[in-house]
Amino acid sequence: MIKIISFILCIGFLSLHSYAQTTAIPDPNFEQKLITMGIDSDGIVNGQILNSDAAAATAINLDHLNISSLSGIAAFSNLTYLSCLGNNLTAIDLSNNTALTHLNCSYNQLTSLDVSNNPKLDGLSCHHNQLRPI
Repeated sequence: MIKIISFILCIGFLSLHSYAQTTAIPDPNFEQKLITMGIDSDGIVNGQILNSDAAAATAINLDHLNISSLSGIAAFSNLTYLSCLGNNLTAIDLSNNTALTHLNCSYNQLTSLDVSNNPKLDGLSCHHNQLRPI
């Protein structure tokens, strides 16, 4: 009987573990804004967001929040609008955010911006950075 209960508990744990997959959000200012916007549902600055929470977000405004990294943004697969102007960003890779239609990343310190796989990108503002043409 104990073996059966242990087996059931183990299956339940594995199901829960595979259901609650997360993506790292190492910048606390980025994560705090996700919490404030109701996107990060656990409500705790713990360096991670549920993949399901990230995938549900379609618009994020991160303006003037002293953010230095958008690491984890790739998990926001349905993101269509992103504004992150006036932060401390040096690099942004949005190549996995293929639904993106509008991006404003002006007034950062960008030396790298990857929008190479964003066919729907209709509006782009990235002035006052350190970007150089390729």
